[in-house]
Amino acid sequence: MAYAPQPWQQQPYGGYAQPAAYAQPAAYAQPAAYAQPAAYPPPLGQPAMYTTTTPPVGQPLMYAPPPQQTMVQGHNINLESLPGVVVYQHSQWLEALAQAVGVPYEAVNKYKIAPLPPGKFAARDPEQFNRWQPSIGELKGMPEMMRAQEESSCCHRILMGLCGCLNLRELTMHFINPLTGEERYRAQRPCKLGGCCCCPLETQLSEMSVPLGKIMEDFDPYCGKCCESACCCTYYTKVYANTQGREDHRYTIRTNTACCGRVNNCCGATCCKNDLIIDILDSRGQLVSTIQKTFGGGNGSCCEAWCRMNNRFDNYIVEFPPKATAQERALLIMATLHIDYQLFEKSGKESSSGDTSGGGD
Repeated sequence: MAYAPQPWQQQPYGGYAQPAAYAQPAAYAQPAAYAQPAAYPPPLGQPAMYTTTTPPVGQPLMYAPPPQQTMVQGHNINLESLPGVVVYQHSQWLEALAQAVGVPYEAVNKYKIAPLPPGKFAARDPEQFNRWQPSIGELKGMPEMMRAQEESSCCHRILMGLCGCLNLRELTMHFINPLTGEERYRAQRPCKLGGCCCCPLETQLSEMSVPLGKIMEDFDPYCGKCCESACCCTYYTKVYANTQGREDHRYTIRTNTACCGRVNNCCGATCCKNDLIIDILDSRGQLVSTIQKTFGGGNGSCCEAWCRMNNRFDNYIVEFPPKATAQERALLIMATLHIDYQLFEKSGKESSSGDTSGGGD
């Protein structure tokens, strides 16, 4: 006897639909490695701290040194973190052309101040084999961290040039932060006749109207310094720093333009000899650093360097003494410009005498 199929046994037309196969669950995504936290910036005014990197398991924790600070940090200028600077005087070809045709025109001087590249230094001797001898192209391409620009009267410059004492002119030098256009330092240089006339050249430097110190031509003792300048072509400049209301002698800069100094600087910073070395002495008279005045004729730029040399557009490599403070370093930069005006700037006599060599007072 056949039994009727129970309702639950009945199959729909075509049979039961086979259940769909269960989808396999997707593999769980592996969690991304936790990003290492970036080093927190140091508090304002504090140096960068050492940073760490996570080593493989079992390896000791290593420390990376802080990156080298640059001179321009935001709106601030940090001189103390740099070993030195390069001072490049901008070429004034309109001035050169005017003077070539006999027009007594003198433009204001403009300088680019750049950080000394890593691994470079100012030479101690003009024949030092491993000294840095940058070309004009290298000097032009260096990043500007501060700009120095002269402010003076055009009529005053023309009159002083006609009198043959253009390098003694009164001026104000503005040191400008190129990132903000704000003035950081200001130097005041009155018109004086020079130490040989018992009226030594002097430049006062201030920061935000706060006096930092002064640079003064040194003619003490008078007879001895007159003899050295006249017979040995050696000139001295003292750097004073303001400390709690008093002026302390910090450095003496000794510039020799002949062959009878510590080194032979005869024809230095010309096409005949690439470099001229200026000594930086501490208050006890010990050599602590140097300034290298360089020709800049390498890498095919000899022609331009020769034109710049004839028109007194100069280049300097300034190496700071290791223990110098930011205040003293700013004074040394200004002292370099002070010496450039005193000894290597045109006096106004060149057009009549044809002289292109540096000179003193």
